[in-house]
Amino acid sequence: MTSTNSLSDVLVRLGEWNLNDDHGCNENRCELPFQEKEIDAIIIHPDYKEESMDNDVALLLIRNGVEFNDDVKPICLPIDDSQRDNSYEKQQASISGWGGTENKEYSPIKLKTTVHILPVVQKKRKGKKDRYYCNNVSISNSKMCATGEDHDSCNGDSGAPLMITENVNESTNWYLIGITSYSGLEQGCGSEGSIGIYARVGSFIDWIVHVIKNSNSYSNQIF
Repeated sequence: MTSTNSLSDVLVRLGEWNLNDDHGCNENRCELPFQEKEIDAIIIHPDYKEESMDNDVALLLIRNGVEFNDDVKPICLPIDDSQRDNSYEKQQASISGWGGTENKEYSPIKLKTTVHILPVVQKKRKGKKDRYYCNNVSISNSKMCATGEDHDSCNGDSGAPLMITENVNESTNWYLIGITSYSGLEQGCGSEGSIGIYARVGSFIDWIVHVIKNSNSYSNQIF
């Protein structure tokens, strides 16, 4: 799963950490060899709008499957109704990617930081569609916002995951609740006070499940 606005020269590489070092070693361990995968199909959400970035979600169908290991693991989706409708307001979440830092330089090493989910305010308008805002930034109801104390998602992070952990049956599971879309402030991103706008995964579960169940019909196609 990724954002539609990030689909350019797409390459799926799984288990990558350090773009400048194939072994990706740190003081504790070396990463396993990354996996490069061919894409069988790209399915863009049918209601994606480029100008407003509404429904900024796409699915990549990977050819020949994925080998899970210590560096490549699946993530849970917010399938339950309570999860789909959860705004996760004021909760902590994690983001990761190789996007720009406060110096607008791309990082060769995958970065990870903690952000806080911002509350969304719904303003009703008589005879018109309701409007939704987070920190006075206008968004659609299929989006969510988050900010960090000194870090945030930035250029190059589009399509990256917004994740939380939940304890289920005495085990800790990671859930994908958002897809990085764009910055909500004119002054930029990746620094203190900036706001990241994310596609809220819970809003697209029905579409995601439909595509997965009918994946064979999408083979070798781009939508």
